[in-house]
Order: sequence, then structure tokens, then C-alpha cells
Amino acid sequence: MPEITQQQYPNRAIPSGACGRADLLRALAMAENEDRENALASVLGFVPIPGSEGNIIINAKPATISISGVPATVTVSDPSQAKPKFRPYYLVRVDTEITNEAWQEKQPENGELGTLTSDDQKNWRQSHISPEVLPIVPWPRLWPRLRAAVAQTRAASLDVPRLAEQISRGLIVRQLPRNVRLSWPSPLPVVLDFSDRLTPYWDDWHWLRRQLQARFNQQICFYRLHGVPQRDLQPLVNGRPEPNFVSWPQLGLGDTLLLVSDLGMVDPAHPWPATCWQDKLTVYRRQGVRVIVLAPASVRQLQPALVNAAEVVRLSPDSDLRPVRRMPPMCVSPVESKHELSPAGQTLLAMMSVATRVEPALLRALRHCLPEHSRDVGLEGEVWCCPQLDTAATACALTQWAVQKWREKFSDLPDTLQQRTLDCLRDWHAGLPQAIHHEETILWRHLARVSIVVQEENNVKRARNFFNRLKNSLTQKTAFSQQGSQALLTQFADRHVQWVAPSLGNAEHYVSQLSVAVVQAEPERAYEGLPVGVDPMAWLKSLSGITTQRMNLLQGPDLSLTIENASQAPNTGHTRLATIDLDREALLWAWGQEDELPVYQPWHLVESDKINAPALPGLLGIDAKQHPSANLYLHTGRHRLKFETFNPPTWAEAWGQDAYGFYVDLSLQNIIQRFRWIEPGAFWMGSPETEAERKDDEALHQVTLSAGFWLADTACTQAFWQVVMGDNPAHFKKNSNNPVERVNWDEVQEFVQRLNQSIENLTARLPTEAEWEYACRAGTVTPFSFGGNITSEQVNYNGNYPYADGKKDTSRKKTVVVKSLPANPWGLHEMHGNVWEWCQDRYGEYPKSKVSDPQGPPSSGRRVVRGGSWHNVGWNVRSAVRSWNEPGIRGYEPGGRSGDLGFRLALGQTELRQDGKGKP
Repeated sequence: MPEITQQQYPNRAIPSGACGRADLLRALAMAENEDRENALASVLGFVPIPGSEGNIIINAKPATISISGVPATVTVSDPSQAKPKFRPYYLVRVDTEITNEAWQEKQPENGELGTLTSDDQKNWRQSHISPEVLPIVPWPRLWPRLRAAVAQTRAASLDVPRLAEQISRGLIVRQLPRNVRLSWPSPLPVVLDFSDRLTPYWDDWHWLRRQLQARFNQQICFYRLHGVPQRDLQPLVNGRPEPNFVSWPQLGLGDTLLLVSDLGMVDPAHPWPATCWQDKLTVYRRQGVRVIVLAPASVRQLQPALVNAAEVVRLSPDSDLRPVRRMPPMCVSPVESKHELSPAGQTLLAMMSVATRVEPALLRALRHCLPEHSRDVGLEGEVWCCPQLDTAATACALTQWAVQKWREKFSDLPDTLQQRTLDCLRDWHAGLPQAIHHEETILWRHLARVSIVVQEENNVKRARNFFNRLKNSLTQKTAFSQQGSQALLTQFADRHVQWVAPSLGNAEHYVSQLSVAVVQAEPERAYEGLPVGVDPMAWLKSLSGITTQRMNLLQGPDLSLTIENASQAPNTGHTRLATIDLDREALLWAWGQEDELPVYQPWHLVESDKINAPALPGLLGIDAKQHPSANLYLHTGRHRLKFETFNPPTWAEAWGQDAYGFYVDLSLQNIIQRFRWIEPGAFWMGSPETEAERKDDEALHQVTLSAGFWLADTACTQAFWQVVMGDNPAHFKKNSNNPVERVNWDEVQEFVQRLNQSIENLTARLPTEAEWEYACRAGTVTPFSFGGNITSEQVNYNGNYPYADGKKDTSRKKTVVVKSLPANPWGLHEMHGNVWEWCQDRYGEYPKSKVSDPQGPPSSGRRVVRGGSWHNVGWNVRSAVRSWNEPGIRGYEPGGRSGDLGFRLALGQTELRQDGKGKP
């Protein structure tokens, strides 16, 4: 292509960098003649294909483009370098997730339970008194050690006994001995560390303040610290922090400071607080200030740099409450400083996984349940600082993303720990709203061992009934007497489903029903996706049922997906991807790789005054960052539909989408055969007993085709047969675009073998009988894909003998050119009449029950032919009509003049996926 320069077009801007549609139009405008237009089309990857106006073409070889209004042919020198603009989806597989019988089973309504009442808002046990919170160390044990550590020594009265002993021994008395007395520093500043990581110990700090203040009153000053020691302090007056902040007390040589803090040691994953404390202690040591630290830490949490910078007393039941001896320095690498839970800490998290919330008092009670580590107070801080917890000032809980792992560990705990966990929850949560108790009870019941849950079945039943009443309240909307109560109940119900669904799954039917009630109460919550653990089938089954509607899944020009009633003609530019039957007001969708479990989100089909039905994401393949080659899944409850992005094989001459769906063209010596993608699905094969002029071998039965396939949109033409086989056995040879006839089944097999050998990676075959009828019906259930009857304008048959008392019509007495008659709803021509078409199956009786992907009987000397031909009467060209022939028969030849047996090709089900190397 000649280069376009700014000198040639001084008044026009040359597009550079990323180009939009306006840039492409500007570039086209620069082309002053047809040659330039064609050259530009070649660069963009387009060439015109006559007769494909209105199609959406997606190819790197020939495509449809009209620049000057005159079709032209442009050759791409290196097709592998041309890149398609987008990759649309097409349906490749349908999996049945649940039978129709199971889907139609009624779920328990539980309407007799009623809605929530005022009694449901009360505490679980009104008269229950929670146990007293025990301090870390009892005061009688702590006080002597604390006094010995903090008090200062001073000389008192003369020590007469010692003086008499020296004189009696004849020693020279150079200094009179005196008694030593302990005195409490006055005033003694006490700094209480109320940092977030120490939340489990806040009550102990208040308890310690009260004990000290009761003994020394004015001799002691309390300060509150929240954060690193470089921050100012808040004075505490009668336990209340003053609004003003003050600097740290001015202390000098010989003064004493009492710190109640862990010095940042309980959270090694965040070393910054420990570093700040080390700097602070270093300053005090240089000033000669004596610093005593009460640290709620385990032995494994002690850090030499901090222990050696002050007099650290480990505040724990398993400590002797004496200052820790000097420790040798230790180098800690960044990797070693990561937060790694001890085995006892992991057990605590497993026990906490059952709780809706864990208060510091409950955490301490759970620690006391550990047989070997009940005296290790450092466990509380270790667990509280775990990054898998959501913490607040009054309680904590495991995060949603981590809780399931710890629930699995809870199931492995000994029976005694599982039972003691429930006992602790009952003791400390009896005064909370009973919703919390019910939630914890039902979780514990499904996580604990069967041997110990029997005695809790009554409480479990009460819990289940509570949540069923909650569901009824959201559904009936009659229990909301106060403004805002519906929003609160909806919020609680949503949180409950999110919290318990990963563990309960299908074990509790109310979970999916409650999730549906939440969406019905607040439709905007549908955008948040389906809760993890909620079974998609159960969720959809819990939705309100609607009259079954046949819907078309359509893809727009921008690749967005919409659903419309199948009775409506698609808008211009929209392509049908699938036809599905829906009996619920929503379905689910998800992205997913082959080895991933799809995470479904609801797609609501019904618009309401609160929320508009969302369209599935548009531009499904243009931006690789938004959609990195993932499969698209749709879930209707009964079926899961899998869509893949189309990747054409090397032999494809052209491919694209039009009003009928997705297609690909196969070219051999300039003879084009178009194939239509037939998506998988289920249909009723055969004919109902009420269908006029039916035959006994058309027993109606349900068939599921789980994988899609490609089917030629016409019968094989004489021209296509001749380029493969080198001859033309047909009788009606006036036009080479007429279907080839007078070919037997064995000759067709030879044709298929030669075709596959001549085109690399091609896996052509004959369709099965089920595939043929499924494609012929094209989603219809009437005798013909055109409706209840036909005319000669639609079908080439013997119009002298119409179907079901219809009007007499034309009888052409010969075959017609392919595509000269209207296509069925899926873009397939002459499926009725013209020529009988061979199928792959052997002929036999239909099965009496539902079948999937039938291949016909294993043995029979007869092969199936379908569709009827030009000389057949009306009933003999119906969708359900069956016939057979010996493999060596070429067809009906009255007087030896003509034949009526032809065929149409199918391609292997994986033929056009990914690398184009799939096998049928």
C-alpha cells in the first residue's frame, strides 16, 4: 500500500497510536480511489465476499467490506498475521444438572411457622448470668511480685543486731548498719497501652488501674496510650481519659516508670511498634530512668532487644512474675518475623470459627479450654493479631475468606473441645439477641461430630425455625411494624447467608430460600453475586416460578448478551446464540477457565420499579484485560450451558455471524460449503400421537445433545462432490448447484474419507439421526419447521398430495438448486424435501426413555435416511418422518431415470475450538 504522508494531505490529521472509529473513517477518506480502498481493507484484514451483506464477519481471510459501494476482492498475503477484531461466543456444551422430576419437586414452604414476632427479638436466656471475667493473674499473687519489682529501697532505723554482731566479732565498725525498707515511688507514673493489638487485655488494664488506685490514690498517675510511644498520652482520671493530650512525664535519674504493654512483641508481623518502643526505652535508659514493664506475652514472643532495655515482667499465669533475665541478642530475618500461628493458636482459631462474634472474655474462656496451653496468656494477643480476623474495639470474627478453612479444622478437634466450645458460646452469648445463638447452634451442629450433636437437636430445630420465620418475614413483608426494620432484617439475613452458606451448603434448605428472599426484598443485592456455598440449582429452584417461556439468547453487534422471547424476530445485527426454556425469573452467569469452579452471579430477567434487569457484560472479547480468554457459563437450574470464544481453524475460508447464528465456510477449489453452528440442547424426538399421518416408528421421547456440532446449511452439491470424487452420479445435472443424488451410504463414506484427507485437521462426517432431526426442527415442535403445514414455496415435494388435507400445490418432479427455498429458523436450507439425506446411524426402534447423545442401534444392516425428497407426499417430508435403505442403495429410480438419496455433512463437535485439532 502506498504510504500516506502529511505532505500529501496537509489539511488532514494522520491517525497515530490507538485508533477509534473516527480514525478509521478518516483513514478511509484519505483513499482517493478504489485501489487505495482495497489496499487499506487488506491492511485491516477485510476482503469482500459477494452475497454476505448484513453479516457480521469475523475473519482473518475474506470478509465483507464496502468502501466505494462496488464489491472487490482483496488478497491477504499472510493470513496468520491478520488479527480478528473480536472473538464472539458460541454454545458448545449443555450439561444436565438435575432431572425434570427433581426440578419440579415442591420445596418445603414452612409457611405454618409464621413470621418473626417480638419474642424472637428477645435474648436467648433472659435470666442467665454470664460468668465473671477472670483477670490474667489473681491479685494476691500479682501484688507481692509487683511491689517487689516497682518499689525502691531506702535506709531506715539502726540495725542493732547486726551492729552487735560486728562488735562481738571484733570487727572495726566503719559505718553504722541500718535496716532497708521498700517504698512506693511517689508519684509513680503508670502508662497503660490501649493499642488495638492489645484489645483482649483492655479489661485487665482497667482492673489493674482500679487495684493500684485503691491502694495508693494520690501517689500514682495513670496515662492512656493508643498507638506507638512517640504519641502523646491521655491522663486518666477515675478511669476516664481526659480530652486533652499531654507529653510523656519528665523523669530523671533514679525515677521509676511503670509500663503496662507488650512493647509490640505479640505481633511480630508488624515490627514497627517494637522498633518505636526500643527507641523510647533507649532514651529512658540513657536518662537513668528505671522502667518496669508488665507484658502479657508468651516466652516465645519475647524479643531480646526489648527485654534487655527494661525490667520486663511477663504477665501470664505460667510466669513466676519476676523480671526476665537478660537474653542473648538474636538476629531475626524478615521472613522469620512473619505471623505464624502456634499449634495452640490454630486450635483457638478453629474453635472461634463457629462463633458469630468473639469478645475478649469469650476468647479467654476458649483459651482456658485448652488442656496444655490454658495458662499461656500470650495466645490471646497472638490470635487477635492474626490477619485472618476482622477486629473491632469490642469483638472480633474470622474473615469470610478464611473461616471455612478453620471450620474444617474444627471438625477434626476432639469431642471434648467441640463440646466445650458450645458451652462457652452459651455462657457468654446468652445475653445477646437470640439470632446469634441460633446461628452458632446450627453451625456447630453441622461441624461437630455426630456422636455429640444428638442432645442438641431440639435447639437446632428452634434455630432452623427461626430462620424460616425470618425468610417468611422478608417474603410476606407483614412483620415490619417500624420504619427501617425491613432493611435491618434484610441486612442480617444477607450476612447470615454469607456466613453459613460455605459450611451448610445444601444441608439446610432454608439457606437458598433465605438468599432468594434477600434479593426479592432488595433487588440491588443481586449485583453482589451468588453467595459462596449456595447451590445454584437450589437457589434458582427457590425463586418464584413463572410460566415456561422459550427464550433466545442474543448477541448484539457490540457482543453484549440479551434475552428475548423466541417468538420475536431478533433486531437487525443481533445473533441467536442459544434457545432455552426458562421457568424462573432469573438465571446465573459466570466466567471460568476449564479447571476453575465458576462463581455465579444472578441475571434477573424481569424489570421492576426498583431495579432494571441488567444486561450481561458487553464487549465480551474486545478487551483482553476484562475477559482473558475465559469461558462463559449460563445456569438455568436444570442445565449448565458452556460458551467458548471462537478460534477458527487454518482451513476456514470465512467465518462470522448473521441473523441465524454462527457460521464458517469451507472452500475446496473455489467451491464453498457453509456450515452452521448447531448449539447443544434437549428436544422431543419423534412425533406426538396427535400428529396427523404419523407412523409407528416415531415414538416421542426426549433427547439431549450435550455438545454442539457444525452442520452444512445445504445438502452436498454436485459441484462439491465432483471436486472431491471426480465424477457426478446425479440424474438432475442441469445445474451443478443442485444437490447430488443417486449416491449410496458406502459412496458417501468414501467421499468423507477423501475430503478429510485433502484438508488438514478436518473431521467431516455424517450427522446422527438425532442431530439431523434436532437441526431440522430448529427449536420447533410442529410437524414442519415452518409450522403446522407447508407450501411448495417452502418445500420441494409432491404438491399433488399435500399434508393433512392441505391445498394442492406445485409438484416440480425434480430437485432444485440449494438455497433456492427458505431456510429454517437456524439457517438450514431444504431440510424438508428435495433429497433424502443419509445419516450415520443404523436404523432401529427408538428408546422408550430419555437418552443423551444417541448413536443408534449397534447392529443393523440398514442405514437411516431423513427429510423426504422431491417426489414424496406431504406427510413424508415432516420433521419426524423416518426411512432407511441398504448402504449400497442409491435411491428411488422410477424407470431407472432418477434418484433421491443425497446427504449433508457435519463436522466433529470440537472441530472449530481453540486449535482446530479436536476430534468428533
